[in-house]
Amino acid sequence: MTEDEWNATRQKFKTVFLQYKLNKFLSLCKEFYFLITPELQEWMAENITKGSEHLVEKAALVIPSELFVEVSLEQTMDEMETGKLDTAFFDNEQNARDWLKI
Repeated sequence: MTEDEWNATRQKFKTVFLQYKLNKFLSLCKEFYFLITPELQEWMAENITKGSEHLVEKAALVIPSELFVEVSLEQTMDEMETGKLDTAFFDNEQNARDWLKI
């Protein structure tokens, strides 16, 4: 995945969140091996979080055990967090769903 593809995908996510007024987010990232650079983290905070921060209350991410990917995902969510967003990281989908109550 290129940075441009990453950005385009995040824009699509934002459109869906706004259109359907979603307040929970489950991301299955076990096969995620894309490092999110600090620049991309800033881009997301500026372009994705703004305008949608009032919607999403809970985000659950099922993440790989690969350290660098895990850290980049956690840093990205930290960068995006607002006072309303509650984020948690899991090693399996069922625990994430239980936490989200879905």
